[in-house]
Amino acid sequence: MCWLPPKDGSVQKKFIWIKALAVGLIAVVPISVYKASAQNRTSQDVADRVLHGPKAARRIGIDPDAPQDTDEFLVQLQPSADPSEVAARHGLVAIRRLNANSDWYVLKGNTSARAALASGNLKSDPEVAIAGVNEKTAYKRFGFTPNDPFFFPDQPTVGWYGQWHLVNNIGGAIDADVKPAWDNNWTGNGVVIGIVDDCLQKSQPDLSPNFSPSNSWDFGQNDADPSPVNAGDQHGTSVAGVAAARGGNGIGVTGAAPLAKLAGLRVDFNSQTSQQFVDATLFHTANGSEAIKVENHSYGYTAPFIATPLEKQALATSAANETIHVFAAGNERGNRAQDSNSLDLQSSPDSITVAALGEDGKFATYSDFGSNIFVCAPSSSGNLPGITTTDLNGFSGYNPTSDTFPDQNYTTIFGGTSSAAPLVTGVLALVKQSNSALNTRMAKHLITMSSNVVDPGDTSTAGGWITNGAGLKFNENYGFGCIDAGKLIANAQLYQGVTKQTTETVGPITANQSIPDNNTRGVTKKFTVTSTTRLEDVTLLLNITHPYRGDLEISLRSPMGTTSRLKSTVLGATANTSDSGANVHWTFSSNAFWGEVPAGTWSVTVKDLAGGDVGTLTDFTFTAHMGQLVLKDNATFTSQTVPPTMIAGQTYSASLVVQNNGYSTWANPAWYLRSENASANTIWGFSVVNLGSSETIAPTGSKTFNLKLVAPVDAGTYNFQWRMRHSGYTSFGDYSPNQSVTVTVAPNAARFVSNSSIPSTVNAGASFPVTITMRNVGTNAWLGGSSYHLKAVTSSTKWGNVTVALAAADNIARGSDKAFTFTAVAPTTPGSYVMQFQMEDGTTKFGDLSSGKTIKVVAP
Repeated sequence: MCWLPPKDGSVQKKFIWIKALAVGLIAVVPISVYKASAQNRTSQDVADRVLHGPKAARRIGIDPDAPQDTDEFLVQLQPSADPSEVAARHGLVAIRRLNANSDWYVLKGNTSARAALASGNLKSDPEVAIAGVNEKTAYKRFGFTPNDPFFFPDQPTVGWYGQWHLVNNIGGAIDADVKPAWDNNWTGNGVVIGIVDDCLQKSQPDLSPNFSPSNSWDFGQNDADPSPVNAGDQHGTSVAGVAAARGGNGIGVTGAAPLAKLAGLRVDFNSQTSQQFVDATLFHTANGSEAIKVENHSYGYTAPFIATPLEKQALATSAANETIHVFAAGNERGNRAQDSNSLDLQSSPDSITVAALGEDGKFATYSDFGSNIFVCAPSSSGNLPGITTTDLNGFSGYNPTSDTFPDQNYTTIFGGTSSAAPLVTGVLALVKQSNSALNTRMAKHLITMSSNVVDPGDTSTAGGWITNGAGLKFNENYGFGCIDAGKLIANAQLYQGVTKQTTETVGPITANQSIPDNNTRGVTKKFTVTSTTRLEDVTLLLNITHPYRGDLEISLRSPMGTTSRLKSTVLGATANTSDSGANVHWTFSSNAFWGEVPAGTWSVTVKDLAGGDVGTLTDFTFTAHMGQLVLKDNATFTSQTVPPTMIAGQTYSASLVVQNNGYSTWANPAWYLRSENASANTIWGFSVVNLGSSETIAPTGSKTFNLKLVAPVDAGTYNFQWRMRHSGYTSFGDYSPNQSVTVTVAPNAARFVSNSSIPSTVNAGASFPVTITMRNVGTNAWLGGSSYHLKAVTSSTKWGNVTVALAAADNIARGSDKAFTFTAVAPTTPGSYVMQFQMEDGTTKFGDLSSGKTIKVVAP
């Protein structure tokens, strides 16, 4: 490469050549050298960026990951300085004060040229303590970043899928969206996850760092070691890895909650009893020892309608003590227990039941369905990628028996709803860390608003999306959708918990009605509910006599028009695919009505869809469970006053009164009023209104925000709307009324810009210079020698200059500023006097008043 200077020797061309040479040199230096030079930027680099902009800066060697310029400046002013006056001196506008300190302001350039010019001048201004570009910064969060090799695809050799279920790096769109949580360092730290299963191998290298011996127990061997005992004990070790394998330790894999603790709660599946499962469910979740906050249950029956009252009571007791219980929905699609609502623990309102989703975004081929399903999560399906997780050490687990993954401490073929459930368990541990109030009911509310619709075109017999009367989407294959850790945590920050649950029970209602055989109309019975609190789940205890219950389909319809199927027919050709059991005495649950108002007429319909057997709907009992989330912060606007019409460019007053209806005390700077109609409200000159520096608004208290608005310079209709906001999360509470303001351009209109050189104290009779700057925002130009002038208001006529004329050559067009400089003479009598001026055309005043300055006149 050869670079030659221009032959004509012109200065401009030499400069261009030198610049080009610099670019060329940077282009060929080693990357390591270039990065080092970028990290040691000089003040000249900053000046170059101000003058040439970010693209030019990159050309002259600024790292593109470094901060980029804006046309704003951040300044700290001396305590007595007026920000508007300082800004005006440098062709800038003061647009906002920092929440944390009243001396710091953001100033904005009207044009990029003015911004560049102001950079050096601001630093030499005696009223500026420090000034710099308000850069678009490029800080990076120091969150959790996995360095676990098998988290990534093509490790340890090409062709392996990695942990796509956490962050999909293989080209798909389906994952649990844990990255936003990890980026904010939500890792499950401080949360104990219980794994009720056949084992948790505490020596497994990716589980041992998170293993909690004090919260673990083997309920089969009655000791504190939950490690495998029997041949075939391996399932729980893989389940535990999905939830909370240690992440960031440079080996193996990571779990969804990489720093959560793991409690192994081993049940001996070779000698299992109700006692073991009850004990495991209650262990350290009840009776004053509630260390385990989230518990996973990846097991269930493969036959339908088996009552488990003891285990169900233990589940209810533990849930009442705030432990969250996550259950696998079941892997029986196509078999007699394919409807998860026919499984006792999975259909309990105290559980969160999880279906499985393949990497293709469709329900897993084996996954149970039902109105009790709450959420789904990625797992294996058919020939699609499986789940990479921990396995038993060495040769005794899934690998190498059924797997060929090179590291035999891990497996890539795990799956089923057994894997979907602990993925949700791990995600909920992240949420629990972010909001300690999380319990089962709160988690469910958050899931309904945070999950992602998958397979939107689902027309399967088992599923299909419905939109209920509360606007929530539900599908028996997927519940409310795919788990999303990022959205869950973001939403969890808004709420402090849930209201106390209320219930309304109707029944038992006696029906004693025959069910027509092989008839699609069936028999319908109506009943009325009176409560108006919004629903969570509902349950229906049904008593039906019928010799072949697989013939029956049962549905429930709400007053808001939502229909939920509680039981599907099971009419396979074999004993395993057909439910030949007699009668139904079962409590079904449904999540499909979540958020609806239950008051009104409901109906239950039972259909017999196969011939040869007849039955009777005997009676039923309906229970509505009701409650809702409680916001940490809430606000109600009680009044709003804003002029409906304005003249372009002029200043107006507005006010909003808002009541604190939440549980937090508002204080500066964390709580503030913010424009919610961002595209329009920023036109008013600002978008944030702070509380007073030491002001607090307690719950039930009210705050009046007084605003000074600058009308837009262009005619039109503009929206005006505000909402309270907390700096830690999103806006909350009511919106203020969305009011339209009509702005017109007037022939004569003026906006006050600044006062300068006005002292706070002056000797009686003394003279001093004053400059008052006004901006012409009307259509008429202010011409020297015309009738336009600056005029003292009535209360300010004691300063010797009542009228200040334009200069003869002045031609102040719309959008231009005029600095009126004159000599004021203090009154001869000591006292306090106001100085305030306004534009005048002849004898007609118009536009803004200058800010009223009170000056103390003292005896010489």
